[in-house]
Amino acid sequence: MILLAALITSEAGIGTLTPKEYEQGMEQFRVAVLGADPERFPALAHFARDIRPLGADRRAAFEEILAAQLAHIEAQIP
Repeated sequence: MILLAALITSEAGIGTLTPKEYEQGMEQFRVAVLGADPERFPALAHFARDIRPLGADRRAAFEEILAAQLAHIEAQIP
């Protein structure tokens, strides 16, 4: 749910970025994710290669994440 809230919040601000600022942000994302310290962030370090920035197709990524979250919640209902 935190991820969904972050996606909704970030969507409001991303439209104000210049293309250069956007590319810089994507590079920072790549460095932060791929450089995660396995001692401090074991899950992130383990899954880093599978994590991709949302890029231009943010809506599709949001829908995919939301569907996965809802499926997980539904699976937990007895």
